Amino acid sequence: MSLPNFNISNRILEKIVEEISRKLEVMPGLSAILDVYSMRTYRKRFAELFVKEPVKAYRIMEKVFANDKASINFVLTYLLRTFTRNDELINKIIEELSKGNDELLKKILQGAAG
Repeated sequence: MSLPNFNISNRILEKIVEEISRKLEVMPGLSAILDVYSMRTYRKRFAELFVKEPVKAYRIMEKVFANDKASINFVLTYLLRTFTRNDELINKIIEELSKGNDELLKKILQGAAG
């Protein structure tokens, strides 16, 4: 389950996935739709895809929200607040994901892992 250049143990990675899953549970309809798209395309639940392959998760959100950046940003901000309350950092992570770069988010996840 570990990713190249992503030094988080499988156990901690799974805990992060569980936390994202819990956050998504407050939006059951959206969570179900994201999971369907994610499973069809990548054979992974959305929370797992978000943690392990964030750019792919971002692309799923673009499809689900028909490229509505405000909606994408709202949901991503909600999920990213799991790891940081710094809005400037959250906005930078979202900007980087939109450009296809997930390195900043991976650094945040590694920091959250300890």
